[in-house]
Amino acid sequence: MEIRVARAIVARVRVIAAASLVLGALSVAPTVNGADVTVAMQGNGTTGNAFVPATATIQVGEKVTWRNDGTAPHNSSRASGPETWDSGVVAAGGTFVRTFNTAGTFAYVCSFHPGMAGTIVVQAAPAATPTPTPTQAPPTSAPTTGATATPTGTVAGATGVPTPPATDTSAVVPTDTTSPALPIALLALAALAGAALARLRLARR
Repeated sequence: MEIRVARAIVARVRVIAAASLVLGALSVAPTVNGADVTVAMQGNGTTGNAFVPATATIQVGEKVTWRNDGTAPHNSSRASGPETWDSGVVAAGGTFVRTFNTAGTFAYVCSFHPGMAGTIVVQAAPAATPTPTPTQAPPTSAPTTGATATPTGTVAGATGVPTPPATDTSAVVPTDTTSPALPIALLALAALAGAALARLRLARR
């Protein structure tokens, strides 16, 4: 019993440890592309001095935040590119934010630590897709009258609308109300009733 409990505790500890590692990796993963890119300043002034990521890509109008995750002061100073900036001293735990409004490639360095350099690639914003203009169907012309021939058997009215022909009553077939079908059916029913009555009488005898 104690062995089973110990194994269950070990299994839970392993699951918790794995989840902690995953969450930790997600929280420190640097943003490389997209709006509001974050670049970490690392190093203690002697070793590990670097910008992470070394290259970041954004679009015109977006921001870059330099965050000092090291123990020594750093800075971000433009080395080449269409725009100029210098963050000044960024102490440990401090940040520097800048918006880029010009497309191009910007190289920058940390003036305090030789070899600590990075690049910002600023892309032009994508052109807006024009909204297509809806097309209108051509107007439908009304049917003209006058030269239009009048259909056979109709008389054209004042508005040009043909009048339906008069009903020809001479072609109507009169209904024959003297059909013998009903009397024949009644006779057949009477015959069946008589036969049934005869059979009933014979059965009683």
